[in-house]
Amino acid sequence: MALAELARNRDRLQERLDGLNPAPAPDLDPLIAARIGALHQIWADGKRAEINLSLARSRAEWITRRDIAAHSFGRWQVLCRLSPPD
Repeated sequence: MALAELARNRDRLQERLDGLNPAPAPDLDPLIAARIGALHQIWADGKRAEINLSLARSRAEWITRRDIAAHSFGRWQVLCRLSPPD
């Protein structure tokens, strides 16, 4: 269950990262659009750095928990094979 929650958190962070890309605004004056785009890029770069750090931590935690779960499952399988049948 914790592994699934970590995966959902990782996916939410990835969606936030993907959502930082600006939508084109063809009806704006090109000069104003360029200025807004530059300001957005500066802001988005800071947010990307923040989200990428959180995403890296989330992925590392997910990998660690996945490995622990796989190891525990393997141990359970071995114990089931060693247990006498009922």
